[in-house]
Amino acid sequence: MFRLENELNQMEQPYQQAKREYEALGTTPTLVVLDGQTR
Repeated sequence: MFRLENELNQMEQPYQQAKREYEALGTTPTLVVLDGQTR
C-alpha cells in the first residue's frame, strides 16, 4: 500500500505541471487512458 501511495505522489507532480502547461496554452487536454484509447 505504501508503495502505491509513493508512486501516486511521484506521478502527481508531472501531472500538475502538464495541466498548468495545457491551461497556459488555452487548450483542453486529451485524456489518454493506459490502454491507448482516447476519451
